[in-house]
Amino acid sequence: ILTFTVAMCNMCVAVTEPLIPFFLEGEPFNFNNESIGLTFGVQALCYLVFTPVFGLLSDSHMKTPLMGVGVVAVAAGMAIMFTFRELWSVVVGLGIVGTGIAAADTPSMPLLTLMVPPERFGSAMALQDTSVNLGFLLGPLLAILVGEDVDSFKWLSIGASVFCIG
Repeated sequence: ILTFTVAMCNMCVAVTEPLIPFFLEGEPFNFNNESIGLTFGVQALCYLVFTPVFGLLSDSHMKTPLMGVGVVAVAAGMAIMFTFRELWSVVVGLGIVGTGIAAADTPSMPLLTLMVPPERFGSAMALQDTSVNLGFLLGPLLAILVGEDVDSFKWLSIGASVFCIG
């Protein structure tokens, strides 16, 4: 379940990256490549800032609730980003997604160490890393299937997030 949750969260993030440029280049945004890069920078900045904060929270025995909050935040960020279709929604949505990924990913390793015996840490961490990469592999593949249809993408990303919550 832990590995699946991490894979689904990362898939939701990875599916946005190939599609957001198409979304932002059209009306009403007409962003150029630099603007799109800066928009994704918001997501990276939130991940960078909140990962240490969530690490401290994770150390205070809040691992499982923190992962749940992170998954809900990813779903909320995706919903905001593709429901309102305005500049603020993309910036806020990507910020919430970056924060949610930090909240979901940070406690996954400590939880993993609690779930497996010490002699299996290496294989357990390899499985965890594989789940992250599986999410980043599936995301762009799903983006290819969806194409430039933003409505389909919205429901696909929200559905994946809700499935991950369940």
